[in-house]
Order: sequence, then C-alpha cells, then structure tokens
Amino acid sequence: MSDKSLPHPFTEEEISAALKKTKPATAPGYDNIHVEVLMNLGQKSRRTATADWRRPSGLNTEDIADLITNHQLSYHLYADDTQLLGSTSTSNIRSTVDRLQSCVAAIHQWCDSRRLQLNPTKTELIWFGYLANLQKIATTDQSLGIDRDIIHSVALVRDLRVTLDSELILQRHVNKVTSACFYHICRLKQICLLLGPDVATSLVSAFVSSRLDYCNAILAGLPKTTIAPLQRAQNAAARLVVAWTS
Repeated sequence: MSDKSLPHPFTEEEISAALKKTKPATAPGYDNIHVEVLMNLGQKSRRTATADWRRPSGLNTEDIADLITNHQLSYHLYADDTQLLGSTSTSNIRSTVDRLQSCVAAIHQWCDSRRLQLNPTKTELIWFGYLANLQKIATTDQSLGIDRDIIHSVALVRDLRVTLDSELILQRHVNKVTSACFYHICRLKQICLLLGPDVATSLVSAFVSSRLDYCNAILAGLPKTTIAPLQRAQNAAARLVVAWTS
C-alpha cells in the first residue's frame, strides 16, 4: 500500500498535545516513561512527537509485607488477594482490632498512592476460636472500616476453595465437597457403558478423587462423624471404577 492511501488527520502538534494531556500527577513509586510517536508524512518526511509521563512501578509486594509486619500481623500474599492474620487472647481483643484497623488504613493509603483501590465488597473479616470465646467479642470489635465502608465479621469465608467456619468445624466444607463428588459420580454413571476401563478410571480420578484429595490436610483431627460423608463418596467412586473394570 502506498503512502498516498494513508490519511494523516493528526499533526505533530496535535499528537504532542494529546500525549501531554494523558500525563497523570506524580506520586511515590512511579517510573518515568518516554514515548515517541512516529509520524509518516510521506516517503521522505518522518517526524516524531514525544511526551514524558510517569506510571506506577511494578507493584512491590515487599512493601506490603513490610507494612503488615510493622503492625505486628502475619500475612498471606496471593496474585489478587492479601490476607491479614492476627492472634490474640480474649483480654487483648481490642488492641488486635486496633492493629488491624491501622494496618488496613495504611494499606488503603499505599494503594491510593499507586492509583489502586481496595474493593470493600470483596473484603471479609472473620474471627476463629471456640464458641465460648467468640461470644465474648464485643459488637464494636466485630467490624473494620475501609475509608467510608464498614466490613462486618462473617461466620464463613472461602479461601482457596476451602470453606472455613469461625469454629473450624469444617462441616460446611465437607458437605460441599461431598455434594460435588456425588454429583459427578451420578453423571459418570450415565455414560459408563460408553467408556473403557482406562478412561473411566481417569475420569473418576479427575472429577472425584481430586476433590477428595484437595487440601485434605485440614481435615486431620476431625471427628469420624464429620469426615464420614467423604468416606462414603470415596467408596461410591471405588465401586464405580470396579463396576467399569469388571
């Protein structure tokens, strides 16, 4: 395609002005960016329009880690999730809540300086402990503030596909896993006659056994009555495989 077929609706001055308008206010943690826009004005004429602005540097999780440890809290950092952890006795609940509140406010300020935003709708607060101790927590200590939003404590949270309850009984998690396992067992039964034994074994392993094995270390020490539904699901899966291979 020749240059004559390419329109040039923007001049060098217009491009430079547009680039300068996109320059945000500077803030800590921003890197300089130099941009050049090559304007092809013909076979022998080339010009560049340049502009400089600043963008957030790579999100350094070490900054958040140091910020959290400065508040005497523990943490888990994931790609899109940050968890704050603190332990306390019933006599020091108020001081722990104050440290959590101060840490959340510092993280909120850290995000604002990098043009990020905390999402209150996806922020959860939960207390773990014995029921007798949980009942001693005052109502004022069961919430945290994020800017203008108030986060109230909940009885259940979902962490890495594991449902955790405040007493760590894990009955809700066991029920969900068991329900999912039996759902897939019923579906596999409908196509059992169309599959060979090797394929059937692989499908049971993928859809059932993988769910039973996922994070099963958290089930250690639970009463047999709690994990009995998982055992029944495993037995049903084993019977299905034996029926296919026999």
